[in-house]
Amino acid sequence: MKRANGTWNPGHGTWWFLLDVPHTKSAAGGQGSVRRDHIRQAGHRNETAARDAMAHVRLLLALADGADRPDEVRAQIANLVRAAIRAKQPLPEIDDLKRRLRSSRPVDRVVTVGGVAVRMAAGEAGHPAGDAAVL
Repeated sequence: MKRANGTWNPGHGTWWFLLDVPHTKSAAGGQGSVRRDHIRQAGHRNETAARDAMAHVRLLLALADGADRPDEVRAQIANLVRAAIRAKQPLPEIDDLKRRLRSSRPVDRVVTVGGVAVRMAAGEAGHPAGDAAVL
């Protein structure tokens, strides 16, 4: 697994990454100590692929820095990334997440046409279409 010079052999096994997600007390509930939070992903074919995926996640998390409540948004982004990893789906696109942040939508929820249509048909209170929609 290791080469003679002590470095890992990039052609052996699969690669993981583990990334610390910075949180403050306010994101951890405002009480007690700051909890440690991680994002990890396995199954990368080589070190470069694992580093690229980790860099992508870092860029996603960095988008929270410009938000009104960066700690809360960073936690939402981390949840979105974890959900994609658990579902073995591609990581969220940076441009898509930027659009969500600009529109003030929660970043960790995906709105689908089917979900909106069901709410519209049910005349959900507070929905912009109200009960005027007919399917």
